[in-house]
Amino acid sequence: MAQQQAYFQADKANGTSVRTIALGHTVSMAFLDLQGAKGRQFQVQEYVMKDILLDDEHDKRRSEDAALLKRVHVSRITVQPGTENQLPVAIGVQITGFPGYEFGENGERWNYIMPANFRVSTPTPIFQSNGDEKLMSTWERDFAKWNTGNLETLLVMALPDSEVVLVHLDHPVTKFLDKRAEETGTLPPGVQPATTPNWRQISTSLFQSSCLWIRENILSKSSRTYDMSTLRVLYDRVDSKKFSTLSPSCFAEMPLAGTETVEMINEQKTRYANLIMQKPFSVNLKISFEFRLGVPEQTVF
Repeated sequence: MAQQQAYFQADKANGTSVRTIALGHTVSMAFLDLQGAKGRQFQVQEYVMKDILLDDEHDKRRSEDAALLKRVHVSRITVQPGTENQLPVAIGVQITGFPGYEFGENGERWNYIMPANFRVSTPTPIFQSNGDEKLMSTWERDFAKWNTGNLETLLVMALPDSEVVLVHLDHPVTKFLDKRAEETGTLPPGVQPATTPNWRQISTSLFQSSCLWIRENILSKSSRTYDMSTLRVLYDRVDSKKFSTLSPSCFAEMPLAGTETVEMINEQKTRYANLIMQKPFSVNLKISFEFRLGVPEQTVF
């Protein structure tokens, strides 16, 4: 039977938190073939991830925001010593939601590839997100609903046959124009006559140019957020073969006296193959996530 564990350790420096999550099980090659994909995955549920990521009372109070764990700034992922692949075949590890930069011979994308009978001896970074973390933390605090995909549509209403759009007071553009009204040659939306409560009329051209400025000067320079409400890690053979398909390298340690006939060797290979298929092997992953949940004070515009 497969077994898995998860634990964490925490450290905080410069506002960034680090969690190390360990996942592992001991399985046979026959088990992996029988179970299919579900036998090759580890999953940490949301209530566990909440305990792992929100380890102090301040963060736990903030966990009332159901979307908090879906918007985590992950700056680095590192594979730590203790990670090992005892299987006699190479495997690729994939962390769902994060891009991989290692590739198998058939072009499959992985976050990390471990050779057969391999153990990690030094910390190995496998992912890094570049960007202005302070800038994005403030954006998340004030404008978490908006991103580059919905900036021009969320809480924005176009008026038919008009060169004016209605923009909600909470929209980033209204805040931007409040701060930079003089530069843009307009009255701040906050002091304009309010014909519609909580909405302001802004010319289409000014709205579009403001969205362009926000996209180029803030969203393009900030870090991306990742959904960490659950953690799903899976692995498979790098060569895409079934685990029951044993490559020649699997027989490298088969004991031979050197006096066997071809028939004897073939018979011994059959017995050795059965042994390999039923033998328990451990796959252990120890993965550190460096991330940020805190929101330091800073002006966006």
